[in-house]
Amino acid sequence: MRRLSLAFAILGTTVLTAPAFADDHLRIVDEPLELTIHMHWPRAQGYGVGGDASKIYPVEQAAREMTGIHLIDRTSGKNTTDNNEAMNLLLAQGNFPDIVGGNLIQQPVNQYGPEGAFVPLNDLVKEHAPHIQAFWDSHPGLMEAISASDGNYYYIPYLPDGKFGRAWYIRQDWLDKLGLQQPQNVDELYEVFTAFRNNDPNGNGKKDEIPYFARQWEEVTRLLTLWDARSSGSDTYHDFYVTDAGQVVHPYAQENYRVGIKNIAKWYAEGLIDPEIFTRGASSRDYLLSEDLGGATHDWFASTSGYDEVLQDKIEGFTFIPFLPPASVSGVRMEEHRRIPIKPETAPSNGCWRRPLGIRGASPRAPTPTNGPTGSPMRWLGVMTGCTTN
Repeated sequence: MRRLSLAFAILGTTVLTAPAFADDHLRIVDEPLELTIHMHWPRAQGYGVGGDASKIYPVEQAAREMTGIHLIDRTSGKNTTDNNEAMNLLLAQGNFPDIVGGNLIQQPVNQYGPEGAFVPLNDLVKEHAPHIQAFWDSHPGLMEAISASDGNYYYIPYLPDGKFGRAWYIRQDWLDKLGLQQPQNVDELYEVFTAFRNNDPNGNGKKDEIPYFARQWEEVTRLLTLWDARSSGSDTYHDFYVTDAGQVVHPYAQENYRVGIKNIAKWYAEGLIDPEIFTRGASSRDYLLSEDLGGATHDWFASTSGYDEVLQDKIEGFTFIPFLPPASVSGVRMEEHRRIPIKPETAPSNGCWRRPLGIRGASPRAPTPTNGPTGSPMRWLGVMTGCTTN
């Protein structure tokens, strides 16, 4: 197996939806080629499932077969969950892996790229990843938004697809067991949650069901929309929003907020909302669903939809599906969460590349080759974003 030490960095995105197995036109090198990678984000410090480099991501295994490129973990700062500390350690070492990925990497890349630590991607993308270039061409302004002070861009950010990122999910098998329909409005949602709480849908004889839960406590404020209030105006929690009249206001300063928060407090007091929603944290979804305790949530499409497959053998009849936002007291169905056009972060998740990552040079001041094997990482990036490269 060949080993190549590169002298540039590419921060790539991640919109791989379905690997194209055994497709020879995706082959990048004739002989297997190893590239090293630094992959550091809050939930995993290393390139592998849960940060364990010995557990290869399914998408990595598929990519090896498709492209001939093998990514080998060489993550710095594995003893910290702080991605800034890990990035500073990586920069201080000077001996960089070929690929750099991490959380919130826009600032360091745009700072050190113009100084020579990273190579501009403008021409490399045009030559080796035409589909990425086509995305820039069809989305004016995004390339400029990620560019550094010198006008070049040094990474490809997470480029979300679609208008909505989150949705309401509910235990359809619980609804069926209790003879209930999917709730269509706030009153029906209250009735369903009450039934989940009182009527033992998991069948264990205990009153232990959690009707509504969320990994981020802020998602409890998302319930404000059921009373025509708002919790945010973007995909950032507690943000300002623009009213229909064109005014910039904060959601918590509006009259309907007081009505909504009063009702949320009522639901919480009645046990319809997870009593540990402010402390249970990111593990709540895994725990409450796997223990057959959770009834409904508001969460990301991609990661939440996978539980049907994961738990079907553990919990008989388990069905956790999305449903339309229940109508508010005035009849408005609102999905408040929206995707923003770009995000300056990275992470592999559930076997798919979902956010930016970077291919980095062996030395931050090394000269940049413009031909030969240096096109391999850019072509690899094109494949990993679902693009056919040439």
